[in-house]
Amino acid sequence: MLDGVQNTPALSRREMQCLTQLAMGLSVEEIACRLSISAGTVTKYLNTARMKKKARNRSHLIAIAFREQILP
Repeated sequence: MLDGVQNTPALSRREMQCLTQLAMGLSVEEIACRLSISAGTVTKYLNTARMKKKARNRSHLIAIAFREQILP
């Protein structure tokens, strides 16, 4: 671990799309509409991303993503 950044699995393209829009303040339903997928699928992508990054919740996931510099 360097400078508090853990070596965790990379997120898929769809996981990144959902996470980026979540970090912009969009709801699951809004993300689903923008990506033309169901809200359940968005939730699945976010939960998978959360597990990959070992985040306790979505807010923690966003914080980790910024710390790992995977979000702009």
